[in-house]
Amino acid sequence: ARNAGREVVDYFQRRAQSATIDGTTEAAVPLPPRLYVSDVTGAPGDGNESLKRALIFILRRSGVPLADSTEDASHVLTGRVEATPKGDGMSDVSVVWRLAAHGGEEIGTISQRNPVKSTLIERRWGELAYAVSNAAADGILDAFAAVSNLPEPTPTMPPGR
Repeated sequence: ARNAGREVVDYFQRRAQSATIDGTTEAAVPLPPRLYVSDVTGAPGDGNESLKRALIFILRRSGVPLADSTEDASHVLTGRVEATPKGDGMSDVSVVWRLAAHGGEEIGTISQRNPVKSTLIERRWGELAYAVSNAAADGILDAFAAVSNLPEPTPTMPPGR
């Protein structure tokens, strides 16, 4: 996940952001760096809501400026979950977080995949949502800091430390 942040830095160093107005090119006026965490989709149980809530908590605690809507955001983060039962009481759970610029251009992805007891995702995700979000947060923090020219993010930590 840490390498995703470096890839994003390289991408934006190679890319000039500009806007065309009346046939002339002028420097684009960027939105202030703020991240909007969009809805998570595809999770069984209360996973969609729990993952979004946990990630917002972690990002806010890490000092990421968050937006209340996509209109106010310089970047948007979406999450997609796929859970496939394996037949042995386990499910293969994958989560893909996509970071996009305000205009919708995808910047990068952070992917997670783990076997999980099916009973842990059927209803309330609880601490599992926090663990999944915390595991993805470092890559998300690195990527967002790189594209928004923010200072190095505060690393995430497990609760109580």
